[in-house]
Amino acid sequence: MQSPPIPFRSASWHLHTCGALSRQRAPSVRTLFVSTFPPEACGLATFTQDSADALDLASAAPPASVFAIERGPRQRYEDRRVTRVIRNDEAGSYGTAAAAANSGPYDVVSLQHEFGLYPGAWGRGVLDFVTQCRKPIITTLHTLMSNPPPAARDIIDEVVRRSKGVVVMTNAAAAILRKAYGSFSTPIRVIPHGVPIIHRQYDAACKKRLDLEDRRVLLTFGLIGRGKGLEAMIDAMPSVLRR
Repeated sequence: MQSPPIPFRSASWHLHTCGALSRQRAPSVRTLFVSTFPPEACGLATFTQDSADALDLASAAPPASVFAIERGPRQRYEDRRVTRVIRNDEAGSYGTAAAAANSGPYDVVSLQHEFGLYPGAWGRGVLDFVTQCRKPIITTLHTLMSNPPPAARDIIDEVVRRSKGVVVMTNAAAAILRKAYGSFSTPIRVIPHGVPIIHRQYDAACKKRLDLEDRRVLLTFGLIGRGKGLEAMIDAMPSVLRR
């Protein structure tokens, strides 16, 4: 009998197969996520929500918990897994969060890292958490620069050395981490980002609905924002099409 599909294959928590998941539960491990979280509209928040959903589906432990990071306006969190809010505009908030993690019923912390996520130069505020947290930390690195400035490299060095394990999305990212950021004893695991399972629709029907029937459409994953180079691709397309 075919097993039901897993709603999301996560980068933080690798679920081997649908069949294996349905036959046995993962060990009882209580996980705390530290990241942005919906309703904040950012890719990292959605990634964390999907990872927590997949982990809860696979685990015999109580539901995962989340310390939600707020970078801007106050949010209203309806998900009961959000047990604490870390506000970037409040001094000492990451040290207080580390103390709460230490005293809480958590077996492991899943720390999501992006340079623009934490306060201070190059997100230096994350060090207040990792240096004071006594629970095992598994860090997911979402962005790595091949030629980082010293300040950024030093932060990654400290985060990695204080983590029990590191997750990156690609083999290229693992190579960059080893080459540009130093030599680590911390295990590094490559786990692809994963995608939500969506219902497939025929291209023609979708293009007709969007009034794009006679056009070639290119897609990019993730949120659209400044600095991603999309304008360069758009400017180059006429030349590409002529060739």
